[in-house]
Amino acid sequence: MYIFLAALGLALLLALVALACACRMLRNDMRRGKDCMDLSVPEAAANTRWEPYAAEVSESIKRLRALPWEEVRISAAEGFPLRARLLRGTSGDAAILVHGYRSCGELDFALTAEHYLELGFGLLMVDQRGHGGSGGKMVTMGLRESGDVRRWAEFAERELGGRIWLHGVSLGGASVLYAAGRGLPGSVRGIIADSSFCSPEEAIRWQLKKHSRGLRLLRCMIGAAGTLCMGRGFTKGGLERCVSRASQPMLFIMGGDDRSVPVDSGERLAAAAGQRGSLLVVPGAKHTTAWFRDYNACAAALDGFIERNK
Repeated sequence: MYIFLAALGLALLLALVALACACRMLRNDMRRGKDCMDLSVPEAAANTRWEPYAAEVSESIKRLRALPWEEVRISAAEGFPLRARLLRGTSGDAAILVHGYRSCGELDFALTAEHYLELGFGLLMVDQRGHGGSGGKMVTMGLRESGDVRRWAEFAERELGGRIWLHGVSLGGASVLYAAGRGLPGSVRGIIADSSFCSPEEAIRWQLKKHSRGLRLLRCMIGAAGTLCMGRGFTKGGLERCVSRASQPMLFIMGGDDRSVPVDSGERLAAAAGQRGSLLVVPGAKHTTAWFRDYNACAAALDGFIERNK
């Protein structure tokens, strides 16, 4: 009996230690980090997934920077400022562009933003909390960012009017999908999610499995640690449930060679959307590079999606 109790106590102690380590790891990884890479200089793309497209990325970023953006701000639910850049369009449509983890709009939407401009769209290119000119000390993998997205959608509805489209990349994709499941203004006509994961827990465990194969107990504690640190919806299936509850049509874009999120993420999200969902997989594209790998396929998919859902 004493041996059993001792073994049980040791197991509980190990579990608590693993949980504490997982919480600390998440808090370290999700703290406000370095600024987005400046890929307006092609050489800065060396040894990154952007290297094959360095010249295109650089030229697109330079063209975007030359446009007459307005700087706008709103407040997050917690009271700190959220920043975005605004371009007014001519078509009656506007796209809210939501970037990924430790990235920025001009990088994640190089080429994509220019395509929207060709269609006459207005653009609201946001800095997510914990990034760029926005406040916030911690990234929450889309959970609290979803509330920020709703606030930006309400801002766009007031400021721009017309039809609104939400377009998120990677973490930004999760942010817009969580927001869709929790309710958005009626002016939001569609959601585009590029390279999104199905849950923060799965995405982080996927990375740990690739880089830290021996830390199985730590991986097992990620779900509990994420729920403690960031809130409900962190665990497996969280985004799929939000997608299934949402009312908007959705376009999912995935790279066929994406190694940053589980390979079946796009298929699962599209399945959760049912008849409202469509999926484009770009062969050979790595994480968030689908538009550079096959611009024509991505542009055609986006144009068709918008035309069907106006």
